Amino acid sequence: MKCGEVESCLIKVFPDLIIHEVSTGLPYYVAGEFAHYLLEAYKNNSIHTLFLAGKFIEDLYSYEDGELDNLATVGYLEAIQNVWGNNSANPEEMVKYLGAKSQRKWVKLNDYWSGETSFCPLLNGEIYQSDCYDVQMVCNNMISEDILDFPLDRAKAKELCAHCSYNQLPSLR
Repeated sequence: MKCGEVESCLIKVFPDLIIHEVSTGLPYYVAGEFAHYLLEAYKNNSIHTLFLAGKFIEDLYSYEDGELDNLATVGYLEAIQNVWGNNSANPEEMVKYLGAKSQRKWVKLNDYWSGETSFCPLLNGEIYQSDCYDVQMVCNNMISEDILDFPLDRAKAKELCAHCSYNQLPSLR
């Protein structure tokens, strides 16, 4: 699937979604309209719609396409956070309907906007707390290394993380 095909797929899965003419063909505008649609589904306790939405967003990551990943994260997930948060709904309520990769991206968005970073000697630079945790999970063989957005030297990570105050997994200490 390509970025320009997402809108037609979205309409097939959510036939009652209304996309205003001004948004048609503009994927990030469509994502905003979808966030409003999901807000109404949440307010109406339409759990099935929220689960379908979580699966739809998660599926966008499965194509391993940079544009689709960006649309899923910056378009759909961030739109949900903004639309819900600006309309007296707690965006964190959507997390339980998201798939594993979407949840990790959600946390990274939260980290990004909160500015929560630490200096990481492994990367010789700043790291988001969620990425730090992912490194620890990879080193403990709990998740696959392909989740990381950067190359990982496992031996160096195990050595450095064992003495790091930000290490959240005792088995690496």
